[in-house]
Amino acid sequence: MLNSLTASFFLMSQLASANHVGDVRPITLQQAISVAEQAVPGKVIEAELERLGNQKFYQIDILAGHESRRVLINQANGRVGKNYVPVLEDYWDYLFDRKARQLLTRSGSLSEMLAALERRSGGKAVEASFEVEMGRAFYEVELMTSIGQTTVYIDGKSGAHIVRAPDD
Repeated sequence: MLNSLTASFFLMSQLASANHVGDVRPITLQQAISVAEQAVPGKVIEAELERLGNQKFYQIDILAGHESRRVLINQANGRVGKNYVPVLEDYWDYLFDRKARQLLTRSGSLSEMLAALERRSGGKAVEASFEVEMGRAFYEVELMTSIGQTTVYIDGKSGAHIVRAPDD
C-alpha cells in the first residue's frame, strides 16, 4: 500500500517539477486527504470538493483525538489553506456515538485505501464519507470512472470492497 510519506513525496515532486503555477495540475481527492492526514494526525470523517469564491478547496473533516478538525486543501496547489475547529465544535459528538468513534479510530488510512481503489478501478474518488450501519464501519466513496460516477463501499478497516452496504 502507498504510505502517506510516499504520497506526500509524489505530491511535492509533482508541484516542484512545474515550471510555474500554470503547469501544476489540480490535485486529486486522494492526494488532498494524504496532505490533510499529515497536517492533522487522525481519522478522516468526510472529504469533498467545495468552491470558496473563485477557488476550489477540498474540505476534509478529521477526528483528531477527541476533537474534530476541518482542513481546507487548495485544489490548485495542494497547500493547506485552513486548519481549524468547525464552528459547531460538538457536531461530531452529536452525530457520532461512542461506538462509531471507536470504529473510526480503528479504521485504516483513507488516503491509502483510495489509492488502492483508484489503482484497481482506473477511476478517481471525488467524495468520501465514513459511515456506520448495523455495527459495520465503511467508507462510502463517490468514484468517477470512464463510464460515469458510481458509489462504492469499502470496509473501514481493511479497504476491501463491500458488494452492498448494509441498510439500517
